[in-house]
Amino acid sequence: MSADKHKGLATRAAYLRRASSEGGLGLNVKWAARLTHFLKRMADEGEIVLRRVGSDGRGSKAVTCAFATPAGIARLADLEERFGVGFGNAADISRVEPCRETKEMRRKRRTSSETARAAAQKAKASRRANLARALEFRAQSRAAAG
Repeated sequence: MSADKHKGLATRAAYLRRASSEGGLGLNVKWAARLTHFLKRMADEGEIVLRRVGSDGRGSKAVTCAFATPAGIARLADLEERFGVGFGNAADISRVEPCRETKEMRRKRRTSSETARAAAQKAKASRRANLARALEFRAQSRAAAG
């Protein structure tokens, strides 16, 4: 069991705080959060409602956004009254539900080019040695056969 007993409540408060903003909480696009099981459960409980926003017919993408319902806003007010105004910030979301690193971040995390080059040279030398051994074995077996 987690040492932080209020982790789920902090995540719920963070999502409700972001969903109650004017633009809502954008979901499933590059710059936004993911539609997780936690958010689906919040939608089923009636705290948020999911809507498609942004398609104007001129080629812009429609984005799924989560908006807080009156029940969700009342729940957020209750949590703020109970735990304080700073309870449940954006850091709580990423702590509980980390999202996948972008391709750029994975590239930066790679090893240096010198290390990669040395590993490639070592693998190439190993392949050459294995091939030389295989050719030598084949020549010996042909000589023995006749």
